Amino acid sequence: MQSKGFTLIEVLITVAIVAILAAIAVPSYASYVKRSKANSATADLGALALTLESGFQKTLAYPTYAAGTVIPNLPSARTSPQTTDFGAWSPSQGQVFSYSITSDSATSTYTVTATGTGSLAGCTLSLSNANVRTVNSASACGFSSW
Repeated sequence: MQSKGFTLIEVLITVAIVAILAAIAVPSYASYVKRSKANSATADLGALALTLESGFQKTLAYPTYAAGTVIPNLPSARTSPQTTDFGAWSPSQGQVFSYSITSDSATSTYTVTATGTGSLAGCTLSLSNANVRTVNSASACGFSSW
């Protein structure tokens, strides 16, 4: 009589193969997601810089912000006179990055920074008015330059 089904050995071999594939795929996928979120944060910084440049075209000066002034992620949360300069800018990665600015109207300079939180803690990206782009930790962000 021929029985239908799988033997215990066949099932164990299949489970072992799936476990090996998962052990390879999951870390690779996590790295991809981290790099993707950090790349989106660079786009957010670019949009923020464009907002500052647009204001510069109107007034021929950047607004002055103390070092590390945090920019609220939602336009409705920008109630202080300082943070209303950013109009309708809304970051796509506001849930994993906090954004800040340092600027000086006397020297016509600014630096915008995105600092990772949670799984992206340690990832800090910055962009200056001279288009200097920095990444502080390649391992935390998933890339070394942008």
